[in-house]
Amino acid sequence: MKNRFLLLIALAASVVSLSSCEKETENKTNVTYYPKYDFAYSDYVSLGDEFAPSFSAICNGKDVTSEIAYQILDIDGEPVESVDTDNPGIYSIVYRYVNSDDVTDITKRTIYVYNPDLEISLEGEYTIDMEQSKYESRGWTFAEAALNYGFDGKISIKFTEILPGFYRCNDLLAKWYDQIRGYNDANDGQYDFKAGGIVYLDASGDLILLTSTVPAWGDALDYMENAHYDAKTGALSYFVSYAEEVVQMTVVAQQVREVEEKSEDYKKGYEDGYEAGKNESGN
Repeated sequence: MKNRFLLLIALAASVVSLSSCEKETENKTNVTYYPKYDFAYSDYVSLGDEFAPSFSAICNGKDVTSEIAYQILDIDGEPVESVDTDNPGIYSIVYRYVNSDDVTDITKRTIYVYNPDLEISLEGEYTIDMEQSKYESRGWTFAEAALNYGFDGKISIKFTEILPGFYRCNDLLAKWYDQIRGYNDANDGQYDFKAGGIVYLDASGDLILLTSTVPAWGDALDYMENAHYDAKTGALSYFVSYAEEVVQMTVVAQQVREVEEKSEDYKKGYEDGYEAGKNESGN
């Protein structure tokens, strides 16, 4: 009898518990809807072209275009009134919408203003000149610094094209911390001491630093200046400052270029021409 009484109490408690759960979720939906956008513009804008961030949006069958707020940000994340198409640059357009369930949806688009006719290209791997590159803060060449810190390897950095004129570099500090100082090995690769960044290359070969970041310390380069690339020779040089001008260096590098293999027909033609020249000269 006692066991039956306890069982009845337990069943009653479970019914109360179930009723409470049902009441707490009453009038709540398990499905929430987000807007689907139709953007009437390209992410890539040619210099001098007009640009307007026109769009429309539908959410659960309803036109919510007028309910969406948007903001244009420059590459530093600062609000601007419009995208400047007279100068190369990178912008973000952030769209914000709050649906009927009070859930906020944020959609972001990246806009590039570029010169599609730019023929010069910075893309490729660059070998650091250890004798010419200099750690200005102490007056050392990279070769001297490498000797002081026990580094005896070769260093190279890489630029990858995003689109004409825009390039992503894997380390604008030229592996100073990552390899020469040995921070990467000392921390078992857990932290990224490279200064990755994006630069813009103009038709004359001058470089402009657009953005950078050093993940290990959560900061960025101070600035880059006197930056130039010689498309004919593949020579690259720039001055960079970091940590509120505590770290300053001049980087000199040479683009790695493959030696083109001459075809057999080319070689044969050269040899035939050489022999013909010898016969005509009587040598």
